[in-house]
Amino acid sequence: SRVTVDGVIREFDAYTIKDNNYFKLRDIAYILSGTEKQFGVTWDSSKNAINLESDTSYKAVGGEMVSSVGTATTSATLSTSKIYLDEKEIKLTAYNIGDNNYFKLQDLGSTFNFGIEWDAKNNTVAIKSTTGYVAESNVPSTFEACSIATDEIAEFRYWLYTPLNPTENMPLIVYLHGGSGKGDDLN
Repeated sequence: SRVTVDGVIREFDAYTIKDNNYFKLRDIAYILSGTEKQFGVTWDSSKNAINLESDTSYKAVGGEMVSSVGTATTSATLSTSKIYLDEKEIKLTAYNIGDNNYFKLQDLGSTFNFGIEWDAKNNTVAIKSTTGYVAESNVPSTFEACSIATDEIAEFRYWLYTPLNPTENMPLIVYLHGGSGKGDDLN
């Protein structure tokens, strides 16, 4: 895939792991440095920890934006490093590839609120420092017509939306539709 950053084509070392795009952490920090979405990265070997700092200019350490040649398959190891954002531990999935940490682009976009768009027609990933992150909306779900009877209403009809993989403490949004407010004109 081609990758653009604020409309400019850029070359990245990136890998597809379990159908997700993983980018070198320092490359993303480097390319966003000087924008409203910038963040710093430091390594603390004594704690085996990656420290991320919001709204901080990235300090290059060498090796940023160096792209390997080709599309060879390589080995990726799940990172065991702790990850801290502004001194608070967070959970992000990272892989170690060739002594570099690669993170899911969606996770970085969500964490630092930068825009990510996929243009399937042009096979292009767009990273945007001028927009905020918007979660993907292709969450599998079911949507079915239901009804319930109460003492006051013989048949109350409604639509039930259920994500296929709900998580604990997921917010429940109930939407009732109908001119009478009773869902009697649901169809």
